[in-house]
Amino acid sequence: MAGSAEEEMSWPHTFFHDDVLSLLGSHVPLAQRIKALKELSEVVHTQRLEQHAVEALWLAIKDLLDKSNPAEARQLTLEFITALISGQLSRLGVLKSHFFAIIERHNIAEDACQRLELLKALTENGKKVEYIEEIIGPFLLRWLPEVQHTGRVSEYISLLVNMVHYNAAYLDEVIVSGLVMYICDVAKKPDSFGNMELFLDLLNALVCYSSLSVDALVPFITTLCHTLNVERFCNKSWQIMRKLLGTHLGHSVVCTLCSLLSNRYYESDPMLLRGAVFYIGMSLWGPSKVKSLKHSFGSVLPSLQQAALSEHAIVVYEVSLSTARLVRKYGRNLSLIEWDHVIGILMIIFENVEQAKGESYCPGNMLDSFNDAISSIETYHSTSEFNGSSEMFFALVEKCLAYRPLTSALALLSFKSESLHSIHLDWPAKVNAFLKQFYWADQQCTEVRLKALEVLNNLIDNHRLLHEDLLMSNVVMPTFGLLVNDHDIEVRSRAVQLLVALAQECSPEWCPKLIHIISEVAHLCVSSDFIAEKANEDNLQDSKVACFGLLEIFKYKLFQTPAHLVISCYDALAHHLQQQYQNRCTSKTSCIIRLAMFNTLLNLRVNSEGYIGLLEDHAISYSSFVRRKGQQSGLEESSLDYCKTMEIVLSCLKLETEWDVLSLVIHSLDKVLQCRRLTCCCVDRMNDLCSALCYMVSSQQEWLKHVINIPSSVARSDLSALIYPALKVLCTFPEPLSRTSQYKLVQSFEYGVVGPSAHLCVTGLAICSLELHLLMARVLPAILLKMGQISATPTMAIPVLQFLSNVVAVPALYTGFVEQQYLSVFAIVFPYTDARKYSSYVVALAYHVITIWFIRARIHYRRSLAKFIIKHLSEEYAYTRQHEDGDGQSHQKVFPAATNRISGSRLLPSELHREMVEVCLDMLARYTFASVSSQITRSPAIDKLLLGGQSKTWILTNALVTITTSGGSQAADRDTVMSGHPLACTRCGWAEVLIRRPTGNVSWLMRLQNQVGGAGSHFVSSTNSRDISASSSLAPTPIISRTSSHSNCAVASVPVVDLEALKINDVFNCSTSDDQQFTIEVDDQDAVTPIVVDEPRLPLSAASSSFDDSRQQQRSRHTSTCSMEFLPPLMSYEESQIKSPSLHKGSGHLTDAEQVWLV
Repeated sequence: MAGSAEEEMSWPHTFFHDDVLSLLGSHVPLAQRIKALKELSEVVHTQRLEQHAVEALWLAIKDLLDKSNPAEARQLTLEFITALISGQLSRLGVLKSHFFAIIERHNIAEDACQRLELLKALTENGKKVEYIEEIIGPFLLRWLPEVQHTGRVSEYISLLVNMVHYNAAYLDEVIVSGLVMYICDVAKKPDSFGNMELFLDLLNALVCYSSLSVDALVPFITTLCHTLNVERFCNKSWQIMRKLLGTHLGHSVVCTLCSLLSNRYYESDPMLLRGAVFYIGMSLWGPSKVKSLKHSFGSVLPSLQQAALSEHAIVVYEVSLSTARLVRKYGRNLSLIEWDHVIGILMIIFENVEQAKGESYCPGNMLDSFNDAISSIETYHSTSEFNGSSEMFFALVEKCLAYRPLTSALALLSFKSESLHSIHLDWPAKVNAFLKQFYWADQQCTEVRLKALEVLNNLIDNHRLLHEDLLMSNVVMPTFGLLVNDHDIEVRSRAVQLLVALAQECSPEWCPKLIHIISEVAHLCVSSDFIAEKANEDNLQDSKVACFGLLEIFKYKLFQTPAHLVISCYDALAHHLQQQYQNRCTSKTSCIIRLAMFNTLLNLRVNSEGYIGLLEDHAISYSSFVRRKGQQSGLEESSLDYCKTMEIVLSCLKLETEWDVLSLVIHSLDKVLQCRRLTCCCVDRMNDLCSALCYMVSSQQEWLKHVINIPSSVARSDLSALIYPALKVLCTFPEPLSRTSQYKLVQSFEYGVVGPSAHLCVTGLAICSLELHLLMARVLPAILLKMGQISATPTMAIPVLQFLSNVVAVPALYTGFVEQQYLSVFAIVFPYTDARKYSSYVVALAYHVITIWFIRARIHYRRSLAKFIIKHLSEEYAYTRQHEDGDGQSHQKVFPAATNRISGSRLLPSELHREMVEVCLDMLARYTFASVSSQITRSPAIDKLLLGGQSKTWILTNALVTITTSGGSQAADRDTVMSGHPLACTRCGWAEVLIRRPTGNVSWLMRLQNQVGGAGSHFVSSTNSRDISASSSLAPTPIISRTSSHSNCAVASVPVVDLEALKINDVFNCSTSDDQQFTIEVDDQDAVTPIVVDEPRLPLSAASSSFDDSRQQQRSRHTSTCSMEFLPPLMSYEESQIKSPSLHKGSGHLTDAEQVWLV
């Protein structure tokens, strides 16, 4: 106070003199007084007056406030007082109460505005009420109506707000309640909208700084409910209500809100009801709920349910929002009773939605909030968190199903499917009602219908064993009898899958009907109407499923009884395929269907008993009930007509445009034809089949124009490789094939001989040579001519050689051959004798073909053929030797073949070639001028003549020479004669010379007529001569070499020589039967001691020139018994090593041992 006093003393003061106050006195005219007030107003407002100046001024002007004075004077006086108070407020003190009394007592309505200004100045707009705090509250409440008429309500409300804010303690509950009631009443008036925000500020201040009474809650709440509907004041209203709910009156507020909703008096006030619903929901379960409230949801839900019955859509919409918010946020915590109220509210909301469909006003979000609540409940139900009544909920879902998404329909379907049990007497009727609602309803979507089918499938699986007839007759057949007329492709596809599974397990009496339904769906894609519409690929999925289903049933029923079900499936499949080709179905799905059907039908097989089997995973399983048509069938068996498949195959070959299908059919056709038991009933189709395949070969470019989707990696050779195997099998059907078909068949093979599939064609011609003799005999020369144009490759080696081997086995094919044609055969074979390029088997097979064709040729052709063969063999052998010598390979000197056999290594090409040449030339020497047996014929008498005799064997080039003498001496024979034995006179002097060559044996039996050592002997014995018959040792002896050449002749007499006593360089003379002389000299050349008979040697190049003369001489002089044996030319590599002794090797030229002597 001291500080303020000092400050006051420091301020300048204005002093009024008596003359100034005299100007304001009552004796002064009014006009002058008013003028003086105007002049002093600024002074008193801006300057401090001297002490007691305020009182002096008031005493001078107080009479001016009298009612008798003009309004202008009164109002000017009030304005002067306002200025005075504003300027001197801090020094008024108790004068405030005096001036407040002036305001309170001055009841002139015209001066209300000046009074308000005076009050604002006196209280600093309601902030300071010292000295008047006890009396200002009632005055403010009383003065409200008067101020309202002045149009200064906003200013007055602002003063009240400050009054409440700063001086709420001086406001009694009665004053506060009066203010609330009056403000709420004013807020309802339309003209008060501009001041609504100030009203809310006052209410907010009352809530925050004063204590409301229960009596003021209703108007307070109703005002907030109304202002809530104004977007501008919505947020502020909620904030005030939230504060009110947070006070001690919160529970009373909730009760008041519920009572407002339940009171029928307020039914006509939708804004009030809407606000109340909003406040209840937001305060108890909203995002900014009041945590101090402890009300249960069940305590307010009945009120919300009552509000939902309102006729005002805006109220129902607000209820739906609050309910959806409650369900979404606290649905897991709701009890059974609370759920009943929630579902009841939702039911009422849905009824309002239904009623509002035709009205002009319907909140669009009402349905959204309703669906939001339903979706939340469905989520709780699916996770077992729904504590309410499922029956009530799904009854609601069923009503609003038209407004619900797919998930609701599926949830309802699943719930209703749980009640489909066979324990009820009328359960089939319930199943039909279920299907009628979820399957047959026109408005049902595809997913719901598919789910209904799934439920039906499970129902059938669970009850089929006990109630199959009931289900089939009352449910399945009525439901799917007209499945073909269903417009939903996806539903048809799923229904077909159900029927396929059912057909595999149901009893036989129902299976045909199911197969018929499936067949109808399968044939949809081949109907003329469907093709005319040119439907896309998606519309073929049901037919695809049906066709695959028929295949499954066919495979399953193939091994079950009765067999007529298999035949029904088979007929349906065959009919479908035939219709596809008749209607030219070219879609991708149709191609997939044909591919699957052919993959099954072309894998059918028949066993020896005539039962049909199916090839799957490289294994064949045969049925015990289904037989091929034509076989006898029992009670439970039926016949399958495979001719239908062959008809379809023919249609495929003629009309198919898809490469995948065509390649599958052609590739499988050869395996089908090989199963003769399967195709024996289709022999009348073989001509057409042959014509179709031959056309594909001869006109490949033309028919390929119509084939699509051929992979870029497929070449022409791949096409031929598919066709020719089937043609090869057709060759084995000569009887059903006409002459024209046979000719086309052979012509197709002949056409392909010079193509990329030559090996297949040659093999086919080999089969034709065995099956089609007459035709092949005419075309064989032309075929050989084309084969001569084939390049000799390892791939072609075996087919060509086998073909020639097969042809030579049928003499009727080459009976009319001339020499030139035989030469063409050898020219074809010669390239395959090259052991450097081909395997041992191929080389041996080539020499076999040369041999067999040579001995089958006419004798008068053989001489020129032998020259041709020898020329080629000599050139080939010389080239082989030169090639190996150039590579620096070493050669064994003695018995290379034997050495290689012992060591186990493979023969060198030259060694193999040399052995084959040796055998071949030996054959030529034996068979050029005659065809004789290769095996000798011995009589028992010869064995007795030689019984007990001595035998020795020598190696002569590639021959084994064995000389066997008769047993016993002449003295012993004379003793035998004396004894009277029949052979006593004949055993003496007999000998046999057996020559074993690769191509046969030759045996000479001879007898010595001369006396040994007689005077007429032509033999000159050496000093060491002995009787040859006396030698009994088999030890190795020196080689006897030739010393002179001689023509081909037989040795008639030999000197008596002791072979064991022979020495080197011993010489003795010999003579022949025609008295020609020659000498023999002993020479030690090798550790091995063969005896080489004196024979003229001819080189290989000169063999053919001297061949005829030497052979003629041999034939004219040969008088002994002779027989020959020809070893089989087609032998393995090991056999060729054993049976064909090797020639000696030389170095660059033929040695003596390699010179070939043609016997």
